[in-house]
Amino acid sequence: MTDEERIKLVDDIKMKVENADLEIWSIHLPYSKIIDVSTTDEETRSKIISEHIRLMKILEPLGIKKFVIHPSAEPVEQAEREQRIKNCITSLRILTEEVKKYNASLALEVLPRTCLGNTSKEIMKIVHAVGNGLEICFDTNHPLQESPEEFVRAVGGLISTIHVSDYDKINERHWIPGRGVIEWNKVIQELVNINYTGPWIYEVVPRKNDAQKPTVEDLASTWTKLKKEYYIFISE
Repeated sequence: MTDEERIKLVDDIKMKVENADLEIWSIHLPYSKIIDVSTTDEETRSKIISEHIRLMKILEPLGIKKFVIHPSAEPVEQAEREQRIKNCITSLRILTEEVKKYNASLALEVLPRTCLGNTSKEIMKIVHAVGNGLEICFDTNHPLQESPEEFVRAVGGLISTIHVSDYDKINERHWIPGRGVIEWNKVIQELVNINYTGPWIYEVVPRKNDAQKPTVEDLASTWTKLKKEYYIFISE
């Protein structure tokens, strides 16, 4: 989209959000194999940062609270991992300063597989190196080297927003909670322990071979069920 088209879209979204008496909590900054803030190509990295900054400005009318960002694309070769981490940190230092102009914060998402930030230890390394108010987006589907509840326990109050879905712990699946192996009572307990008060944001992706794709009603009833089971869990 051109910037003019983006501005028109933002105006349309703003009108619809206000008419529905809603507010926008977060937006995911773009990412792909070629939109990677850790890239070793300095010219490309500079252009990516500039694009993120331009998008933040265009999105200003929406009053967004959290800008979620990926620390890298993949695959990340082990030989270049440390350099990619350094590049990621440099990029995030610029962007954490930029979001302050919009009374917002940047949330770094934990990722799976070979991506940067694929463990609580590595994402904490990045977050502490950046500082400047950088927060964490906890995606329940992404910790593959530790359980989701272990991840929450390790990073604690740095979590400011979450993406919720289930998986088989072999790879990310983005299933509706209850379909996979996540022990939701334990995850919710850890979120309670760190006093997480943000929204419960689903990131459930329907699969082609699903006999019945989850509906909005399914997501709502699943949240009700999870809360009920959690209350039973803490009362035992």
